[in-house]
Amino acid sequence: MKSTSWTQLGLLIVALTMFVACNSNSNTIITSGDGGSVSDGDSDGDSDGDSDGDSDGDSDGDSDGDSDDDSDGGTGGDGGKKIPNWLIHLSDNKLWHIPINTGVAKAICDLIPEAGVTLPSFQSVTFVRNDRLIASSSGDKSLWEIALPSCNITKLGNTSVGFPGICPDFGNNLFGVSPATDNFYNINADTGATTLIGALGINFGNSGGTLDDESKTIYAITDTGTSDVLLTINKDTGAATKIANLTENFISVGMEYHPHNGRIYACTNKEAGEWASPPLFEVALDGTITLVGLTGLPGDCCNLGAPWGEPDLPGIE
Repeated sequence: MKSTSWTQLGLLIVALTMFVACNSNSNTIITSGDGGSVSDGDSDGDSDGDSDGDSDGDSDGDSDGDSDDDSDGGTGGDGGKKIPNWLIHLSDNKLWHIPINTGVAKAICDLIPEAGVTLPSFQSVTFVRNDRLIASSSGDKSLWEIALPSCNITKLGNTSVGFPGICPDFGNNLFGVSPATDNFYNINADTGATTLIGALGINFGNSGGTLDDESKTIYAITDTGTSDVLLTINKDTGAATKIANLTENFISVGMEYHPHNGRIYACTNKEAGEWASPPLFEVALDGTITLVGLTGLPGDCCNLGAPWGEPDLPGIE
């Protein structure tokens, strides 16, 4: 060979040696075809193949390897759990699911009583803290439990008075308001046995009550005969205190504090404001009532329930 050929061969060997050395070093930066500085096919400067700048292989900007934007490793945005964003309503022997962002109700099951049992009409429904779903019949003076997701319903016992409004207490039992006696009671959630706490001190008409777990305050809505008002009820004495006039009219009252977002919701008859169907409201403590949406319920709305945990519902994921 000519001397120039030997020179060219030597240069080629040197070039090949440098290329092998560079590619065998994992910390060496090699220009890639994606506009970044590594060869993973993205443009973020890491080596995971996504575009968010971390190294977990997803595209949400955290480093937990899931597809939400928290750092808990789940996909629900809160520890991997899906927060219940709904309320329950009971009427026409059906259980209704009401999303709190739209207020549009959907029937999810028919109640299934034991053989030979005729169900009364129900005026109130609520979840106690262990997520047992409890319903009360004011006219029948009785307490019932609805099993989920089967919707089997079982009578727990009779109450001494009728309760159109029940809510959880601070344990796994219930508080109850009785407009017939204008008294406040504790109710055993296993038997329906009632214990008088004290007189409300205000004439209650159509009413509903709920426990705000964050402030440990019992709130109630009632028609006093002259106006619809928001009140607090003393858990030890039963004494009710008016805190605001409401900006909307109520006939029947469904009322519930939602443990998952700390807001109070209420519903009533469509005739209360000439609504096309019973409305769902959000209630502020200054008495301001804000419409969430029209439920589309075929009858009156006199009860609401909100879960403490994540109970299974039929047909709802």
